[in-house]
Parts: sequence; structure tokens; C-alpha cells
Amino acid sequence: MKKIYDFICFGALFLFASCGEDGTDVFELGTEDPVVTITALSPDYGYSGDEFDVIGDNLAGAVDFVKVNIGENVAKVLSCTDERITVRIPEDATTGKISVKFFNEELKTDLMLRVLGKPSVESISKEWGFVGDLITFTGTELGTKAEDIKMIFGDAKVNAPVTEWSETSFTVQIPVGATSGKIGLMVYTQKVNTPVNEFTIRQHATLASLTPAVAYKGSEVTIKGTSFGTTTEGVKVLVGGVEAEVLSCNEEEIKIRIPISESLADDQEVAVKVVTPYEAIEGELKFTVKATPVVDASTGVSPLEGYIGTAVTITGNHMPETAELLVAKFNEVQATVSDYQYKDGGIGILTVKVPNGVSVGNVKITLSVGNLQFYEGTFKVNSSPVMNSIVEKLVQPGENITIKGDNFGTDKEAVDAFLNEMPVEITSIKNDEVKIVVLADFPTVKDAMISLQYADIPIVDGQTVNVMGKRGDVTAVVLENCQQPFIARNGSSSGAWSIPDRWKLNRDFYALIHDNRDPNGRLSLLSSVWGGSNINVLRNDKMYQVVTLPAGKYKFILTVPECNVVPGGVKAFGVLFGMTKGEGTLPDLKGSGESWTPATEADFIDNAGQKSYVLVSDHRVTTFASPIEVELTVELEKEEVVTIGFVAYIDRGSKGANADITNISIERQ
Repeated sequence: MKKIYDFICFGALFLFASCGEDGTDVFELGTEDPVVTITALSPDYGYSGDEFDVIGDNLAGAVDFVKVNIGENVAKVLSCTDERITVRIPEDATTGKISVKFFNEELKTDLMLRVLGKPSVESISKEWGFVGDLITFTGTELGTKAEDIKMIFGDAKVNAPVTEWSETSFTVQIPVGATSGKIGLMVYTQKVNTPVNEFTIRQHATLASLTPAVAYKGSEVTIKGTSFGTTTEGVKVLVGGVEAEVLSCNEEEIKIRIPISESLADDQEVAVKVVTPYEAIEGELKFTVKATPVVDASTGVSPLEGYIGTAVTITGNHMPETAELLVAKFNEVQATVSDYQYKDGGIGILTVKVPNGVSVGNVKITLSVGNLQFYEGTFKVNSSPVMNSIVEKLVQPGENITIKGDNFGTDKEAVDAFLNEMPVEITSIKNDEVKIVVLADFPTVKDAMISLQYADIPIVDGQTVNVMGKRGDVTAVVLENCQQPFIARNGSSSGAWSIPDRWKLNRDFYALIHDNRDPNGRLSLLSSVWGGSNINVLRNDKMYQVVTLPAGKYKFILTVPECNVVPGGVKAFGVLFGMTKGEGTLPDLKGSGESWTPATEADFIDNAGQKSYVLVSDHRVTTFASPIEVELTVELEKEEVVTIGFVAYIDRGSKGANADITNISIERQ
């Protein structure tokens, strides 16, 4: 096989070795400089004093920075170009592998230069061995008799005894005291290179223990011992004569997976034997195959049909003591174990829930312990009830809530309904619609959760409705973002000022301030030379919310910490809070100075001559005075879509004016 050796010549920092896609050995020293490639020797033989070329690419042409070795012998570099390095074979050289150093980085190759007229070793039977093993070396001109061979393994104090010899090969026995390292070889008086950089002296492996010693087929088991090696390649483990999968191996530990084989009988004790890349280890360990769990096909699984989320109970014999390794799947979707009970005699009771993601219809249910599947059956997944929407946005005690969806069924007795976990009556049920009635004393609740509970199905929920109680505070289901802490519209802030979230505006203007007076914020209708972002004039600017209110009497209470003008310069100051019929129907203001009224009262609600608005600007509160409450009572004779909010006409002139609100609450009377 042709081999290519390459690395980066200039500025080299690190050496990386890998195998190319075509099987060639590739060596790189990593920077962005050109890659040096060594491909051949020409010729690949010669006598001492002869010249030969190391051929490649990007060899740099720097003689002073290049060194070439033949085995342990340093050769003389005569010249160096981009394509070849010319080298003279030194007098003491013998056959050996070529290595090249560039800038103190060494590239070792398998390219062999054969030195003629000298003893040479070109191959070795193996590069590792145990004390007492026979190692054979092959070459040429290997002396005239066995006594000419003198070999030392590593730091051994004695020569290895020669057991066989010829002029082209000899065999030695690794002596006691041999250590891993370089091999020193003398043939008569000539020091001779060998084709191995380092010979490894192995110790015979031993077997110590196996954990766990009792386990199911498919279980992971650890074998402890010594001198196993560092690779799984060449490692073979037989469990009762059946080859196991080897998961990992280091010198002191081998991890295997017990074979899933009919040859391994339940409750059988079997021998475990190990072969490493170096030897078949003497001795054996004992392992007991735990009986495979059994689930009765007709009674072991209950129920055999249900819905997503249905609890399924599986009872088996010879089950594990814990559920740690138990895996239940519906098709390929793993189920969550919700409960496991282990009883004397190996009885295990497992409870799982049918997982999300399983298709409707007949599916395969499997149960495994680790990698050992011990049950397979069929489970029917029925279409589950689903809530899609709620017709009503706001309901009162005694009113119906209409739930739209699918697969509800038609039997009222098969399902219980709840509103915020309180049982409620189902007044009608169809496959795509359920109606429930709100309890007579149900309080005001924003986003009350609706849920349906079937006997064998997880709770069906996900939809909410606002409930307005008959009396008391109903603010939460009427207005949003009307109390501290106030929330700014995302991305609307400019300094302390912002636009309040959840409020509609006829145009974008700043009406919310967070400053050192109120870190929780204030609604602030202001025009002022000191207003920072809010110095513009407000001319019939409107801020409101549109809601549907049932018939009833409502009292609005506004907390006003400041409502004031700076004397001598304000041109106009009028702020109205009110409720009108319809959507976005608040009227403009008309007037001048500090005297303002609605341009029209047509859309306000008339309660015995009292229209449904109040002029906040008529209720003055200076900066350091205590807050006041401004009230507005409105009675609706029937359910109405209404607009609730503010109209402001403020012209700062050379000074300024403002009306601040920290709280709006609504009571139903």
C-alpha cells in the first residue's frame, strides 16, 4: 500500500495523526502553512556512503532545518528542495525506517531504507509479548551463528536467549526482567536497527469480579480484573458459550451486555470467559441469568383501550425490584411511569399513562427491562375530548357557559364539569358542545378555568371565561391595566413616559409615567413645558377600552393624587371620564380655559337626568395634597357594548396642567 506522510512545515505548533479516506496515513502539524508530504524513497536501498532521496512535496528547501534518521542512525542531509531531500547513508547505519525532523517536529514513516552489506532486520512477528514468549525477527546478513545475536528488551539486565537462528531470521525468548521500551540489537559487533519504535511487555490478565452477578438478559455487566488492554478490538467475552457485546474496555475493566439468547436459560448459572487481544485469560467468572419477566396476555394489562393520558396498569411476574430500568412504549412513544409496586415473589405492578403523540386507533404496547423486551400487545387509543373555544366572553351567576369542541360524547352522567375547581351542573351535552351553568353565588373571577372530568380520561381543560359576580368589586373583569402597578406598552417608553398597555388611543400619545413619585406608575393626562416627552398639546385626545357589560348598576371610583394647573399661562384644561354606548364613541370636548363640556351627550347613558360622565378636571388636587376619590355611578337597563375612558383637552401655554390617576375600581351594586 502506498503511504503518504505529511505535516505543516512552517510555524508548526501541534502534530495530529489520522487515517485518510483511502487508507493512507496522514500526519499534520497544524497551522495554515503548506502541508509537507513524503511519498517515497529513491532508491530505497544502498551501501554506507551512498546517496538516496526522500521524495515528497513542500519540503521547503531549508537544509539547516531538516534532519533525516535511518532508524536510530542520523544521516547527512546534502540538499533539500520542495520535491526531494538528498541524504547520504552514514557508515554506522543499518536497515531502518525513515523519520524526518522539521523545526524539531518529527515525522515517523513506515518507509524502510535497506542498507546493503550490513545486518538488517526488516520485520518482527509482533510488537508485544509476555515474558517467555518467542519473538521472531526477519532480515538479511544476520551473522554467522546464533551466538552473534545479542538482544536487550527495554531495561532488561540480560540478553534474550536465541532459540532459533539463520542468516535471514532468528527467534528469541523474552527473558525475565524485560521491560517495555526500545529493543537493543547487536549482530556480532554491529548495532542494528529494528522496525519497532517501542516493544510492549504485557502482564498476563486476571479476572477478579463480575457486577452484577445476577441480572436479566440485555443487562450491562462490568468485569473487573487486570491487564485487559485499552481497546475493544480483539476482546471477546463468552457468557454461557454465547458471545456478549463488548461496550468498553480498559486495563482494569470490561463492560459487556448480556446476550439476549434462547441458549441462556432462566435462573441458570453460567461461566463467563474472556479473551483479550493478547491471550485467552485463564479461569472464569460465574453469572446467573435472571428469569425473564412475564405478563399474562389476557389479564396482565388493564384497560386495553382508553385515551391519551389514560392510566394503564401492567402486572407481571419475575419483575425487577425497582422501575428504574422498566420502559413502556406505545408504538415508539415512551410512556411515563406514574407508579410501581414490587411484592414478595417477584410480582411487579406498573402504572403508566398513555403518552401524547400516540395516534388514534390500535397501537403496539411493549414493555422492556433495559434492552430485554418481555411483553408486546395491542392497545386501542380512542379519540379524546377536546375543548376548542368558549362562546361567551363574560357570564354572570346563573347563566350558561357554552363550550365548543369535539368528542364530548352525549352522556351527561359520564362527565363532571368544574369552574375554577368548583362543581357545576351540565345543562346539555352533544358531541361537539357542552353547556354548564354558573353557580348562583359564584364570585367575580377573571379567567376562571373550565374543566371536564371523565372517568378514565385525564382532565380536559384549557379554556377560561370571565365571571362577574352579582355584587362587589368587578374591576378585574371590566377594565384591564387600570390599577397599580401599571404596565407600559412594549417598546413605547421614552424616559419616564410611556403608552399604557391594553388601552386604545385615537392617536399614540404618552399617558403613563413612572417616576420617583410613584414607581408603580400613574395614568397621567398632561401637557407641560416640564413634561419631557409629553410637552405636546392634547386636543381631544382619547384613551379608552371597549367592553360588554350586563345590565346592572356600576360605581366607578377614580383615585386622583394630582389634578392641577400652574397659574398664569395655561390656555386650556379639560379632562373627562365617562361611559358611552357603542364602540369608540367618546365625544370631543368643547369650551375654553378651564371650562369644558362634552360636544354631545347623545351616546352617554341617562340615569334620571344624570349623564354617565364626570369632569375630572373640575376636582383640583395640588401636588402635595392628599389624593381624592372621584366617583361615577351608571346603571344599564340591558346588556350593552360600551366605551369607558378619558377625553383630554390640555394646552400648556407657557406653563402646564395635568390630571393623574393611580387607581380605577368598579363596584357592582
